[in-house]
Amino acid sequence: MNKFTLIISLHIITLTGFGQAGYIAKDKKLTSGLDVIDSSDYINAKFCFVRKGDTIKRYTAKDIDEYGTSKGRVYKSFNISDKSGTNMVFLELLSSGNLDLYSLKEEHNAVKYFLSNDTLTLTPIPSRRSELKDFLSEKLSSCPRAKKKVKFTGCCQSLTSLLNYYNDCANRPYQHFHIGFVLGRTYTDFKAIKKSSIYTEANQENRVGYITGFLFSIPLYRKNISLIPEISIALNHNNWSFDKNCYNSKAEYRYEIVSNNSSLRIPISIRYSARIWKIKPHIQAGIVYSRSIKDSETLIIYDAQDNNIYINYKNIDIYQKKIWGISYGTGITFLCKPKFSVFSDINFVFFSGNKTNPQTYNIQESSIRLGISF
Repeated sequence: MNKFTLIISLHIITLTGFGQAGYIAKDKKLTSGLDVIDSSDYINAKFCFVRKGDTIKRYTAKDIDEYGTSKGRVYKSFNISDKSGTNMVFLELLSSGNLDLYSLKEEHNAVKYFLSNDTLTLTPIPSRRSELKDFLSEKLSSCPRAKKKVKFTGCCQSLTSLLNYYNDCANRPYQHFHIGFVLGRTYTDFKAIKKSSIYTEANQENRVGYITGFLFSIPLYRKNISLIPEISIALNHNNWSFDKNCYNSKAEYRYEIVSNNSSLRIPISIRYSARIWKIKPHIQAGIVYSRSIKDSETLIIYDAQDNNIYINYKNIDIYQKKIWGISYGTGITFLCKPKFSVFSDINFVFFSGNKTNPQTYNIQESSIRLGISF
């Protein structure tokens, strides 16, 4: 799909959500916000009528490349060959994706259907039922579930619904069971459990960290919902500096705490995905289990009078050994191939501190992650 087709797709999506209007396109130039009259299928295949005030302008398939009616129907111009020769007509786009489905309404209510896997080549769909089954089975072979539905086409399932099912299958964010690798950077914010804690007024610095791991995608319902368990390692480095009255009443002392934490994370999320061509925006939410692998806090005391520095290792328990949290986030996936995707997401995690221990914190962590799945 070229950039112009993508712009057309985004235009249609915008109009669907915020009120529809028609458009015409010629030589990759789009004119939108038009009152395009939706006539009968037979008339729409021959002409495009645009109303402006009291006048109506007529376009043929030789004049424009594509148009969309005010009711959301899309027509594209093609050269069609038949017994009478070659004619330029408008075909209605019924389904789009890896395979586009078009229809042409002719005289006496006759309808012809065409498939296209690009913007130029059209393949007529056989009208005979015996030929139709073999033709569709071959064209839809890359999606076994759609291929199984071919036998019902013509009796209890239309071509449009079949092609929609196939395109959803071919373009789903995670078509089958997938494994992915993710790498990201985190930013952590700490809130003391008790306001009377000596840590409440500390200046938090250097609160960045890194997270890396593997994720698994298990389809749950059609193309939209997946279960996403992950196994990841989070590395966090944090600094706290305390004012003179915060930790000790002696004005000549300054205190700093340096915390380094490595933890094993096991998030389990439910992801809902949508599809816009090969772009898959998604939202997700779930729970997170975290277990500290290595945790150390170093207390540094600086004596301003004699310029001495004292270092002491403290067990302050800023991070709890085992803790459950909740996570939520959003992101976008780009399907490069049916079984290979790249994605980026923003994720938020909240861990609640231990209220019986005033040294622990409520931890709010945000991360920006990049990854691939295959």
